[in-house]
Amino acid sequence: MKIDAIIPIRYKDCCKRDGSPKYFLQNYPLWEWTFRDAIKSQALNRIIVAFDDEHFLPYLDKWEGKLESYLRPKMLSEAGNTSLDVLSRVLRHEKDRNTSPDYVMLLEITHPLRPPGIINQLVETTKKQTVDSLVTVHPVHYNFWKKNEDGDVNRIEGSGDNQGISIYQELIGICSIFRSDFFSIANPFGEQIDMVPIERFWATIDVRNEDGLWLAERYLDKIKKTK
Repeated sequence: MKIDAIIPIRYKDCCKRDGSPKYFLQNYPLWEWTFRDAIKSQALNRIIVAFDDEHFLPYLDKWEGKLESYLRPKMLSEAGNTSLDVLSRVLRHEKDRNTSPDYVMLLEITHPLRPPGIINQLVETTKKQTVDSLVTVHPVHYNFWKKNEDGDVNRIEGSGDNQGISIYQELIGICSIFRSDFFSIANPFGEQIDMVPIERFWATIDVRNEDGLWLAERYLDKIKKTK
């Protein structure tokens, strides 16, 4: 079974106008955290960085032989397009080259604090059971209020102590896996879906702006102090 990883890169989100990295985490450009996670796992068939601007190419030089690059159409970086759209485009390219994998893993650079071994865990789980997709999620331990179409307000209980309802927040960019064939149809998740709950809050930190970066830095500082 071949499982490839695809790491989408949107240049304008990652780099400043002068081409320098926009965000650093512990002195490393943000994307390097995900690159290193993927390479360290040694469980992936190929690791493809799907970037949208040739100006990003110099940042891939140091990873030659460990990562593969794919210059995707810039239209996929426009509003309304998602990471799953990027995966779909890369997989069409791979199909044209007769190098399609059986499954593909989505790794988003905005989730730099993955639990150790989580990539290998999902790869091994996929190999042991038949699924169309294996989705990383975060269990929600809160109660919510929801208004329906009739204007009625109802209380939705989270998965706290003695609660019978479990609610999970979708965080597919941590390292979710999808069967490649299903990207040719409307629903890339397929029908046989399983979840991998990630309890650790710090693993869910989404570094899309300065606030997320600040939170990630505070967590890493905390880890240093406890060692």
